[in-house]
Amino acid sequence: MFTNLSQFLSGSARLAINQHEEPQSRELQVAVAALLLEMANSDADFSAEELNRVVSIMFIEMETPEHETAEIVEMVEFMKRDGSTLERFIKAINEVFSVEQRQMVLALIWRMVKADGKIQSFETTLATDLRKRLGLGLEQAVFARQMAEKMEIPGS
Repeated sequence: MFTNLSQFLSGSARLAINQHEEPQSRELQVAVAALLLEMANSDADFSAEELNRVVSIMFIEMETPEHETAEIVEMVEFMKRDGSTLERFIKAINEVFSVEQRQMVLALIWRMVKADGKIQSFETTLATDLRKRLGLGLEQAVFARQMAEKMEIPGS
């Protein structure tokens, strides 16, 4: 999947293509945004800074234009109000993303957790739950956290 393994190992690989080297669908963009927003909203204090961080991640990692990212965020919020569950988004990710891409998603989730400089127990619990639901093992989770430490996301 990765044309340059060092990109993945350095945490700089992008999620813009799927495991078949095709551009990600809007559904996958929405799914990743949903997971990031879930983590950002987990403390019930969703700030403009966190929203900007989600937009930056989507722009950089999924190569989603900023104006489309805003639409995706609105779509996620609407779908959540409409009763769509996080499970639907996780299923879409698990069906299309490779293990490495799911690991990258977990790294992005950890990046969201660590962005404010403090890790709260409920954030760790949610990240652990998402790790399990993404079908990742403990070793993969440790690597994802290490990747999150190395990532530079504007607005962080």
